[in-house]
Amino acid sequence: MFNFFLRHEKTITNWLLWLAFIVFVISIVSFVLGAVFNVPLPSRFVPTSLFAAIAPAISVLLVYELFALTLGTRGSFVSFVHREFEIISLIVLRDVFKQLDNLSVHVTNELLLDLVVISVGSLILYFLVEVLERIKQQIVTGNLDQSQVGTSKVMIGISHVVETVMLIYFIGIVLYEGVGWLLGVSGLGFSTQFLELVFAGLVVYNIINLFMVLIVSHTYETLFEHSALVLASSVVFITLSEPPHISVPMVVGALVFVVITLFLHGFTRGETLSWSFTKIKRKQDKSRKSKG
Repeated sequence: MFNFFLRHEKTITNWLLWLAFIVFVISIVSFVLGAVFNVPLPSRFVPTSLFAAIAPAISVLLVYELFALTLGTRGSFVSFVHREFEIISLIVLRDVFKQLDNLSVHVTNELLLDLVVISVGSLILYFLVEVLERIKQQIVTGNLDQSQVGTSKVMIGISHVVETVMLIYFIGIVLYEGVGWLLGVSGLGFSTQFLELVFAGLVVYNIINLFMVLIVSHTYETLFEHSALVLASSVVFITLSEPPHISVPMVVGALVFVVITLFLHGFTRGETLSWSFTKIKRKQDKSRKSKG
């Protein structure tokens, strides 16, 4: 099953991206029909404002990133972390539009504060994602010590089982939330509950992956680097239901911890700090990399 989705990854991701665009167009049309022409439509299908019309499309993009994250488990550790960062960034970005929607109805100091916190947090996350991309290209270009996992038939078998279970789990919760929303089930529709289910799965996967790596590698550096990801995903899971002025700083702090941990990858293995700074000063030329 996992290999089937892996073979058709490009096709499925293209479908999801087109679906995000179609959902956005439908949301705009529904808003116009409901607000301007007073066409009777179920309330869940009619955004309260143009800002709210963007949120469903971002939810589809979250599903796209989740799919790419799941299939990325066979890639490098940093690539997997990078995907988690992108998902968290999309969550924060979606919250920006939700706050704008709330402000279009009623302006309060609390809503303004939340909007400022979320906006600043999204900019910081954007910066962290770029730093992580450069770390992936220039500093942690391999799979840490996971290559030893790939030499054990038992570990390979366990990895494939865990990957397949995670894929089935994520497909299940996406279908559960999507179908439930279409049928009008209260509380469903890619809201906080959906995100909590997603990150509960990610926390479990990250912990299992940590133990699998530690079985074949006993270095303190590997323990710390993988534990940083467990910590970050756990903090996100715990703070998802908290108000933005609490959740956003906590999430940013956890991700800063991950970035610093991976930034020190070279230093903990004998390089100097100046070497790491030099490596991430300029983004690697992807076209030159592909030619090489």
